[in-house]
Amino acid sequence: MKKSLVLALACVFMLGSSAWSVAPITTLTSIADFSNRQGTVNVTINLKAISGGAQKDNIEWNVASIPIGREATTWTTSTVYAQITSDVTEAGGIVYIYQDNKNSTEYKATTGRDNYDGDVKTGTVFSGMVNKETGEASIPMVFCSTTTTATPNFGTDPETVVGTRYFIDRGNLKADGTTSDFDTDTNKYYMQLANTKGLVGGVTADNTGTVNGTWSYGTEGRLYFGALFTNVLAGSTYGTDKIYVKTVIE
Repeated sequence: MKKSLVLALACVFMLGSSAWSVAPITTLTSIADFSNRQGTVNVTINLKAISGGAQKDNIEWNVASIPIGREATTWTTSTVYAQITSDVTEAGGIVYIYQDNKNSTEYKATTGRDNYDGDVKTGTVFSGMVNKETGEASIPMVFCSTTTTATPNFGTDPETVVGTRYFIDRGNLKADGTTSDFDTDTNKYYMQLANTKGLVGGVTADNTGTVNGTWSYGTEGRLYFGALFTNVLAGSTYGTDKIYVKTVIE
């Protein structure tokens, strides 16, 4: 039995060796070089009223429906959405969105909100809408990137709505209260709106805006906006005028 087994193995080895011993006649190469072609990294955004579609200059809110003087439990959806069209055909082209409330004049954020994971402080954020009178960045904001026309209901937890992310501000600080990772190599501009694959679709809802690999593969979409107007005061104004959309080639 042992002798028969050895012969069988030797036979298999010899057949495999002879099958790959023949040298190829030639080697073929295929090259399509687009290195001298000029691509594009463009984006257009138009604000429109959800009801009626009229052109708008600002992201607006139905303040009459927002409770005054008590902690809000549900998020308010803006009455305005942004129609977005991307045209990214240059390798490494990306469209980013972020805020810079600390460098505003009219809605300058001087005091941030502390973020917690359970009882552990994870950082201080300056994103969202700022109390014009006090400088407090007290109103969190989210945006939802989608290719549908259905207005999202952010409810009590906007993270349950696919495509929704919290705005991130350039001035956000880590838990130590002094350092930021906004301009590091790994977190350069934080949140992508579009790249060469199309508009960003589903994303991880972990407040970092990390792309999870789901894309719309289209160039037309919408951004809807939500805010948690908690403990707002009559006679006060809340706003932000530093929401940036930036195109880069990396």
